[in-house]
Amino acid sequence: MTISFSPKYEIGDYIYHVLPDSQKGLITDITYRYSTNCFMYEVTFEPDTIGLLYHEFELTVDKNVI
Repeated sequence: MTISFSPKYEIGDYIYHVLPDSQKGLITDITYRYSTNCFMYEVTFEPDTIGLLYHEFELTVDKNVI
């Protein structure tokens, strides 16, 4: 198994979910999962809310619009 330790995004980056019209989110934590060889990103979309976990392919730096 090849292990990659270079996350695509960094803590503090602003991103969007790949779904159309997503709100801008802030990456608050990054976790590497050895069993799946991927990074999970904790993202919060509103202040004072609990962050949600996303895979790298679920996030984008550009907003998708319908």
